[in-house]
Amino acid sequence: MEEKTLRDTIITPMKKQEVKKVSDLARIELSDLEETIIGNEFKKIVDYMNKIQEVSAFIDASEDTYVNKQRNITDEDVVENDFSIEKVTKLFPEIEESCLKVKKVIIR
Repeated sequence: MEEKTLRDTIITPMKKQEVKKVSDLARIELSDLEETIIGNEFKKIVDYMNKIQEVSAFIDASEDTYVNKQRNITDEDVVENDFSIEKVTKLFPEIEESCLKVKKVIIR
């Protein structure tokens, strides 16, 4: 069975009674005007999400979504053992016994 994604779901605007239910769950008191405003704002958000779904579906349907048709190009990792003790110790300002000392970077 195929799993449904958000893209497959049609999102509908929130009704005033749904806004009331959510505000009750959140224990927020809203006036009738505020419930209407929030319902309208939610409708705008839903319309925007539906538009994004349309664009996403269009992009998925098109064959050529990459400009240069090259995908997942990575360089090979090359391991180089170019660290000698002498080279590393020269990078540190101070050496005390077998410890490499650095400047203090934590400020209290």
